[in-house]
Amino acid sequence: MDTSVVQWVLYDNKLKEYAEKSKKLRQERDIVSQNIIDSLAIPGLGGPGTGGGTEGSGEPELLVLPQYSIESLNTKVLCHQSKTYDSLNYRFLTECLKDYFKDKLDVHGQSETDAITADILQHIRSKRKITTKIILKRDIITHISEGS
Repeated sequence: MDTSVVQWVLYDNKLKEYAEKSKKLRQERDIVSQNIIDSLAIPGLGGPGTGGGTEGSGEPELLVLPQYSIESLNTKVLCHQSKTYDSLNYRFLTECLKDYFKDKLDVHGQSETDAITADILQHIRSKRKITTKIILKRDIITHISEGS
């Protein structure tokens, strides 16, 4: 059993080392990526001389984004437009539900809106699936010197 624990620690050390290397590579790649994107004059992104998009139309502008083929690496690099949404958390849900009930229902007071919101959030919390499992967790041992 002790050898298995030692083996687990060695694997954990390697994973941490690889994670740190991956993090550094990802940061360097992101810097190069941003430099490439900054150098492109893509209409609709709002940068200097880029046209600034279609304000007031309500429709997102479809952008024509460049592609790069690198035959020697058997690779095609595509510029891709993506959307990122904020996380869906209880604070956000609370704010949205309060706004919804304030706007949609003939609620007589703030306390009634708060009570309805709290009831819905409690219902959501109670319906979440909970999975319990046992995992190994590593903690670093710190030695306190006797002279302290």
